[in-house]
Amino acid sequence: MATYFNVYIEESTRRALAILRPLMIVNLFQIPLPMIAAAALWVYADYTGLFAPSNIAHGAHLGGIIVGVAFGILVRRMISE
Repeated sequence: MATYFNVYIEESTRRALAILRPLMIVNLFQIPLPMIAAAALWVYADYTGLFAPSNIAHGAHLGGIIVGVAFGILVRRMISE
């Protein structure tokens, strides 16, 4: 059974949840998606944003993605032991 989650969460927390609960359903712009698909879209958007001039720190978001994934993997290993 899918869990629905419809609140704003921080970047690294979102990535950790993508590792811990990849099939959890989230609403991305009112479209329900599995967490792993929403995370992949967010990574793509931040990566493509690196090459477009804007006032958004896409590099910092990608850094948060790396930290969130690393944390999610660490927690998943701790839970499985």
